[in-house]
Amino acid sequence: MFDYDVIYEAVFAEAATINITNENPDLGSITGGGTFAIGTTVRLTATPNISCEFLGWYEDNILLSKDLNLDLLVTNDVYLSVKFAKKIYSVTTSINDDQMGTVSGAGSYVYGEQVDLIAIPKSGYSFFGWYNGDNLSSQDSPFSFGRL
Repeated sequence: MFDYDVIYEAVFAEAATINITNENPDLGSITGGGTFAIGTTVRLTATPNISCEFLGWYEDNILLSKDLNLDLLVTNDVYLSVKFAKKIYSVTTSINDDQMGTVSGAGSYVYGEQVDLIAIPKSGYSFFGWYNGDNLSSQDSPFSFGRL
């Protein structure tokens, strides 16, 4: 119950819808889509998951922006898509003397992909380990790891 006079005004405005499709929902999230009054500015936000990267905001497969936040002036209905990708990491190997053996496994790897480094000693030599600087990482060959 009210014990005073109240006045409410109904406000109407021409509206438009910001439609956003996440092409890789397992790799990141988006916020900000919906229906808004024409003339307002809306902030759209993309958030990549850990070890993923944001590729951009797209309209009709044309890149609009690579910024995580996109401020959009609402003028009409818009259909946007966002793209995320897993980060790619580089694994480099070296050998202290290529006359003593060979190594393989260097390359580019997608986050979470298993890496197998293999060291094969030549006759008369032994493999003593994989080092990262002065730190022994493994004495195994193959040396397998993932989740870069």
